[in-house]
Amino acid sequence: MHFPDPALATAGIHFAKVMRELGIWDRVQGRLKLAPNGNTAMRALAASTARRPIGCTQETEIRATPGIVLAGPLPPGCDLTTVYAAAVTSTAQAPAEAVRFIARLA
Repeated sequence: MHFPDPALATAGIHFAKVMRELGIWDRVQGRLKLAPNGNTAMRALAASTARRPIGCTQETEIRATPGIVLAGPLPPGCDLTTVYAAAVTSTAQAPAEAVRFIARLA
């Protein structure tokens, strides 16, 4: 199982918590392939020669890695939603355009 190191990355912290809550952490801990971040974990997954390699990290990191495919999101209760915030600084060169851009993201 390839995923970000719980000591270093938010996605790793969350997924380790899920595995503990599911009661499987102790059974799988010896087979975990930890990486400093999700991108590194997914590149290692893509390069794996294991028979059935799997991994878990943020969807954006999975989708951005050639050679792997997103199987699906974690089920409700196991998932973690990240909320991003955006702002326009008082010194922005094009504040109106920035506000419109942010509004399109919402």
